[in-house]
Amino acid sequence: MNINKDILQWLQTHNNLITTSDVLSLGFSRAVLPMYVKKGILKRVSSGVYTLNGQETEPQDEIYLLSLRTSRYVYSNETALFLNGLTDKLSTPYSITAVSGTCLSQAVRSKCKCFYVKSEIYNLGITELQTPFGNIVKSYNAERTLCDIIKNRNRLDNRDIEIAAIKKYASMHGKNLWNLAEYAQALNIYPTVKVYIEMFL
Repeated sequence: MNINKDILQWLQTHNNLITTSDVLSLGFSRAVLPMYVKKGILKRVSSGVYTLNGQETEPQDEIYLLSLRTSRYVYSNETALFLNGLTDKLSTPYSITAVSGTCLSQAVRSKCKCFYVKSEIYNLGITELQTPFGNIVKSYNAERTLCDIIKNRNRLDNRDIEIAAIKKYASMHGKNLWNLAEYAQALNIYPTVKVYIEMFL
């Protein structure tokens, strides 16, 4: 296979995926990826994401592929509910949160419901969670996600998901009520969250 050994090694150690930013970090021009596609060595699986031709795994982990496009957002709201095990339904478009003023690409915005927050609360509750395919992505934890769901209830596709998620959280092992209260205060929704806590927890 006529492919640079450094690029091949990256593919072999990163789930058979490489992005434009990965190639740049390795010291190559971004033009090298389209060149390998033209030769039939690589296949473009998503905007800015490539894999060895003929070796991609089906079905593809779209949540993970989206996360490779940029590190400037975190999975949140309905998508984070799913990643935290607080709902069984993975709804689309995917929900993400970025810092206010962040310019996300059209490719990302076309597949996602975008929420924007001030920088001082963006990092609250960020963690790493596994997708159903076992890949690691950046997401909000259960407590931050519940606060977001309550705060953004008017933007939910299914309002029933809010109560169902809170009930599931109530029976969840390892829940952290201190963090829930802290995030609720930071997001200015503590009185509402307190009502839910008294009702279900």
